[in-house]
Amino acid sequence: MFCIADEIPKIQDFYSDKPLWALGMNDAKWLIPNKKINNNHKFTFFSFSSEKTNMPDKPMEQRENNSGRTTRSLPLYMAERINLDTDCSAENHIFVVENSGPVVSGKEWDVETLSRLLKNKGPRYFVTGHIKYDYLDLRSKITIKVWDKKLKKEIINISKSRLFSEPQDTASTSPTKFLDEIKKNTLCKFTPSVAYPAPSIKLLSPYLDALGQLLIQTLAENKVVPAESIWGEENMLNWYLTLWKHQPESNAPKLMYIRGILASLSYGGIGKEKFVLGLLEYLNKKENSNNVLQKLSPLIHSKLHNNSMCERWLKKLKVKAAGAYLDWLNSLKCSAHNK
Repeated sequence: MFCIADEIPKIQDFYSDKPLWALGMNDAKWLIPNKKINNNHKFTFFSFSSEKTNMPDKPMEQRENNSGRTTRSLPLYMAERINLDTDCSAENHIFVVENSGPVVSGKEWDVETLSRLLKNKGPRYFVTGHIKYDYLDLRSKITIKVWDKKLKKEIINISKSRLFSEPQDTASTSPTKFLDEIKKNTLCKFTPSVAYPAPSIKLLSPYLDALGQLLIQTLAENKVVPAESIWGEENMLNWYLTLWKHQPESNAPKLMYIRGILASLSYGGIGKEKFVLGLLEYLNKKENSNNVLQKLSPLIHSKLHNNSMCERWLKKLKVKAAGAYLDWLNSLKCSAHNK
């Protein structure tokens, strides 16, 4: 990004304390397992910094890579696992240049700088990372650090390096080591999620790509970046659908698919034209009150301005609903999204 000398780009902090696929669902708290949280052990994740080395002396055209996306998707994923699989909690901070895109720092974040940006508030643990890779992708290295604000020292430092690999491939080997270190240091108690099991090592790289894509759609939905900056949207939505087919036991890809379509509807993308019909066919065919997508169907119909179907599903689902889910259903208003 370039700007004139007297122009200072406006930076926004995109904050989330829940998985991306749980956002924009009318505050559906029931999507995330209800658990006892250890309030003393909260983690703040920041987008990773990224550095390309061994660049040629002369300018040259370079092929596009996914390193920038990985700087955001990897911390998003690790925070997701902390929130789903442990008694700890996690939040993400992603710095974004308004009307442009996410910030990718070329240097490692300094803890003191980050603390000042948060006005010395925030959780006890800061998680940062740095991606270093050769311009020809001969080697990539990812370093992940955890800083304890209370003890004022670094307590975890992980480095993963691979030859002939792009950053997103190296990234797929890092979360397991990170979570193992969290467990080794007894920072959290682990109970793996049943509804949202972690993707296999084979699927982790595609899962990280999906998170990166969903982030851009979410930023566009919230008018932080222009919708015109999204390219290949149809491929994005098909990516979530393919991930769902390869990980049917998890609700996460299903929710990515819904979130992607609803975000597209919000910013005027191709979702309505190419994907809504298939989604409605699925909802009508799979009559199952325990299906997470059908549990969300009143909201989906409301956002499609189909008030009668919204009311029908509300009436049907309230019969067996209870707790947080019933509260959520009662909070929905079918006409809320009418233009």
